[in-house]
Amino acid sequence: MLKKELFEVISCPSCEESAFDVFDLPDEGEFRECGAIVCKGCQALYSYQNQILSLLAPELADADREIKLLDHYETSLPAAARARKEVILQQAKKGTDETWKIAEKEFWDHKKYGRQISRNRRHAYEYNRFEVRKKHLTDPIRHEIEGKFVLEVGAGNSATLYYILNPEKYHYHLFVTELSYNGLLLARQLHPTGYFIQCDATQLPFREQAFDVIFEFALLHHLPDNINALERHIDFLKPGGYLGTHDSTNRRGAFLAGMRFFKKYQLEQSEHNEFVDEKAAIAMLEKKGTIVHKHIEYSPVRNWLINFSDRFIGLNNAFFHFAFVTIDQLIIRTIGRIWNKMDGNILIVLWKKS
Repeated sequence: MLKKELFEVISCPSCEESAFDVFDLPDEGEFRECGAIVCKGCQALYSYQNQILSLLAPELADADREIKLLDHYETSLPAAARARKEVILQQAKKGTDETWKIAEKEFWDHKKYGRQISRNRRHAYEYNRFEVRKKHLTDPIRHEIEGKFVLEVGAGNSATLYYILNPEKYHYHLFVTELSYNGLLLARQLHPTGYFIQCDATQLPFREQAFDVIFEFALLHHLPDNINALERHIDFLKPGGYLGTHDSTNRRGAFLAGMRFFKKYQLEQSEHNEFVDEKAAIAMLEKKGTIVHKHIEYSPVRNWLINFSDRFIGLNNAFFHFAFVTIDQLIIRTIGRIWNKMDGNILIVLWKKS
């Protein structure tokens, strides 16, 4: 059974209606904690399994998994289930123009989180990512979030918040969104009290002003037209709510990363590794609220050091992390001010909505 708080924030991706009929289904065989919701406005049906609600358009749906569920419970579901199945099959036959999103979904489902599931790997603490997010984004507001609704967009396995702002410790409601179903399966292991929604980050299925805090960690550079996506995301914040984002910008070119020697030590990335236009993002945010804190990091030297250490040392070594941070800030504040190709390339912003 889906938790009642979920229905306080979701809306239908097709018509934006916020009222649904709920069909909870009994556990049978491989199907656990599953069912469907039907929009009272347009009668669109969306299924859930393992407490993960899929609010994807038919062209992005996990066709095999969803059709298997709808077939198994065909007699227990309304006619809308048959309509959903037919649309998914039609989309599968004719293909889709959403090639960017499909490629991202495939990469994270199979190359990243699918491997983590198959190897039964628990996500380790990564000083490189988690410490900076803790210092600049979560620590400043951690005493303000008890009982609040917090959304993590494009969360992957949501390991960041598990380690640095655990909802069981700070007593808030965590809503986790991700395009990859496997990513959400991993997130659910970390956050047993969370709410999990499989959806498209460019078309979030929520009511406006539903959340008190939104976090986006390394999400925007994977999205087409990421500034417009960011502007749309802040519509889901209540007035006075916080946005915390940590992402790659267009401050410099990939200098060392482009050299043949350093390419050997690059981490595997999806094919859509773009940049956020820093000036455009800051200008948009300043029009709609107040930038509470801004931090720049990640010179090309640190980029290479991190990738190299991941191969030979691991990312959960505190000593090397703090050494790399010191070197990084020294380079940014000296050479980086003279030669922009050695400047930082990661923008961290904590922002408050007016």
